[in-house]
Amino acid sequence: MIPVWWSFALTALSMTSMIAVIHKKWWAFVLGLFQQVAWAYYSVVTEQWGFLVSCCIFTVINVIGWRKWKKEHDLERSIRGDVA
Repeated sequence: MIPVWWSFALTALSMTSMIAVIHKKWWAFVLGLFQQVAWAYYSVVTEQWGFLVSCCIFTVINVIGWRKWKKEHDLERSIRGDVA
């Protein structure tokens, strides 16, 4: 049995990563991927398989979002001339 606070912690983690995405933080996608691992664990332990399906979907969304962010970030850096 998973403690009740897990659902609140996972919700807070989800909200934090979404807010970080809004502010275009690079670590938002890392946090998003980490939270999917945590949600997957929660899904398996509580046998709520719908969460596992959503984890797969949100993992793909996080990877696509990270790739899009990186492409835009690299373009902005090249325009400014500070490409390493």
